[in-house]
Amino acid sequence: MKWPSIKKRNVVFFNKLIRDFHVYYTQKNGNSIDDYEDAWGYREDTLCFCLSDGATESPFSKELATLLVNNYVTQPLPNDNLKEALLNTVKTAQIHWSNNLKEKELPWYAQQKISTGSHATFVGVRFTVLPSDSIKDKLRRIVKVRWESVGVGDSCFFIVRNNELLTTFPLSSEDDFNNTPNLISSIEPLKEENIAYNSGIIQKGDRLFLFTDAIALWFLKSSHSGAKPWDTLQNIGNMDAFAAFVDTLRAGKEIKNDDVTGITMSF
Repeated sequence: MKWPSIKKRNVVFFNKLIRDFHVYYTQKNGNSIDDYEDAWGYREDTLCFCLSDGATESPFSKELATLLVNNYVTQPLPNDNLKEALLNTVKTAQIHWSNNLKEKELPWYAQQKISTGSHATFVGVRFTVLPSDSIKDKLRRIVKVRWESVGVGDSCFFIVRNNELLTTFPLSSEDDFNNTPNLISSIEPLKEENIAYNSGIIQKGDRLFLFTDAIALWFLKSSHSGAKPWDTLQNIGNMDAFAAFVDTLRAGKEIKNDDVTGITMSF
């Protein structure tokens, strides 16, 4: 199968089978949107979706996060190895991050900070529409879709099935969230063994969520306590309501004051 046909099929899949698709984001309380250091991306023709959380304490982390998501969603198709795709994403982002900063006139103290590099977490998902198992399935237009996810750090991917939390990736426990998550560096090579990977098959009715760490931790805690946070999020519907909801969580000390980003969808 040639590239163009795969991309066209993917766009049809996105428009016909993915429902309730939303991207939400809001900056830290007290900051302007210009200080927002997360990044998100998706492409209908590659069926790639991802988030990256730039580390606040490192310089130009927003630039790194943006390069990571932009490179990831434009990965070549077909590509059967998602870990390899992320490694290539990181290598390309590192080259552009370095070249872009060379073009800036920076004070000496900024130059010193750059020497330590920038850092970000990352989680990405890719869907692959699989060939029908039988002529009967083909005639009945039964579509089987594989999901694959790669992650570095504490940005997370969740699947809810039959109103229960089915998949938590790459972290599964509240205790896994700490102040020293694995990070992608703008100057150090990413080792393949530091990339988490998981995969499975989508079922009709599945609800999928990608979140940066602050709201991912809230989502996990809530579900482990018996609540259904996915119902709360699915009823939000627009960006203003999402920002107000996050402010409520912050006011109640349910999440830390951090940039918050999410991608939600249903099948």
